[in-house]
Amino acid sequence: MHVFLQLTIAAAVCFFTLSLPAIAADPASENGKSDSVMWTGGMGLSYPLLVSVSGGALVPLSQRKENSPYGFPGVTAIHANVDIGLGGGMVSGGLAFPLEVAYGNSAISIKGAALRTWLVDVGVERDRTYLGGVTEILIESHPSAKLGLGYFRERDSSQSARDHFIFIYVGVGL
Repeated sequence: MHVFLQLTIAAAVCFFTLSLPAIAADPASENGKSDSVMWTGGMGLSYPLLVSVSGGALVPLSQRKENSPYGFPGVTAIHANVDIGLGGGMVSGGLAFPLEVAYGNSAISIKGAALRTWLVDVGVERDRTYLGGVTEILIESHPSAKLGLGYFRERDSSQSARDHFIFIYVGVGL
């Protein structure tokens, strides 16, 4: 019953997050609101979340660039995410910085995160809480891509070989 409740809550959070309306600022407006919120969503493969869905938000800290596509403000932004997968869930927050690359708009995001494992045990024990950091590269394409790498350590470390791990994420934007 405990697993069923976790899955129901995870599905409700995913549905709510992905169904939120986009409230992005119009870069052509006269004041270019800096407090606009850009909602994001995606799907990915990662360790230890396995298959996951994510929802989040980007809040630009200054006026968006005029030619910036949705989800890539072209300026430094606060970046927050919730990821829910078969192997666990993660809440993260930090800053996203714009990158100028050959393929167009991109960003690098540096975030602190809390991760909880559940349901599927693949090298990391179930029902454990881990704290750590994640660095992600966000690439504008069709669909957008996200590559992430992080390090996590168990909150209540047992000093075992399984009390830490390297987080790897490959995903696409919805």
